[in-house]
Amino acid sequence: MLLFIFQSFCLLVYSTHIFMPLNKTPPNSRAGIASVYIPSRLSIVIFGGYSDTLFFNDLWNFNITTLIWDEIYTNSESIPSPRAFYGAFSSFVTENLYVYGGKNPEIIKNDLWEFDFHSLRWTLIPTINTPSASLGFTYTYYIRNFIEYFAIFGDENTEIIEIYIYILNLSTFEWEKQIDKNDYFIYSAYGSMIYYKECFYLTCGIAYDTLILETFKYCLDEQIWIYITRFILLILMKKIIIECFIKDLFIKSFIIYSQDHIHRISLY
Repeated sequence: MLLFIFQSFCLLVYSTHIFMPLNKTPPNSRAGIASVYIPSRLSIVIFGGYSDTLFFNDLWNFNITTLIWDEIYTNSESIPSPRAFYGAFSSFVTENLYVYGGKNPEIIKNDLWEFDFHSLRWTLIPTINTPSASLGFTYTYYIRNFIEYFAIFGDENTEIIEIYIYILNLSTFEWEKQIDKNDYFIYSAYGSMIYYKECFYLTCGIAYDTLILETFKYCLDEQIWIYITRFILLILMKKIIIECFIKDLFIKSFIIYSQDHIHRISLY
């Protein structure tokens, strides 16, 4: 079963229905994408994805004011290879777009690319202590002590014995593996993770081909995983959307939707 999780820093839409018109050559239908909101452009940006056996590496902009799609053309000689199921975020500081990892029919990637909306150029960013390529990882971007970070966790490969959180410092572009003092093994793929008050909150998506929602938190100072709760769903869900509510850049709760269930997890 494919699980599509759309993670963002929350786009709040204040109407019952919004029609996204099919003018201005919208992108092909595709899966395995991440959507990133760019405040200064009032736009949602998507990159790549796949449809059937075709993988993409194009970049699209959807303006939430004009409701128009535009393809963003790059001035770069080198651009990311076609891919899906990657991680993506935009910097709170520069609003540059970052794309990490993903897969195509040939290979699973662990490279990092940066796109500058002013110069319209892609740049391959070398990183230090880069973790092995993984598929189905969950990720989050956050700022701690005035430094930007990007964190990943999880893998679709069920033969992996140990899974760690890896954190990329966006000032030094060096990865750091986070240990678990409890030796508490968590298997996760296609989940969702956010950062809040020195901890990561993880809601798993798929475990050994089974859709299970378990919620954990990992505290950076204590370096331990803590089990929070479990939801057992009695229906086969076609899609899960995990959405976070943000007020003054502090995340207050998860809202988890299924076909006929709504769950709220308070982070207090």
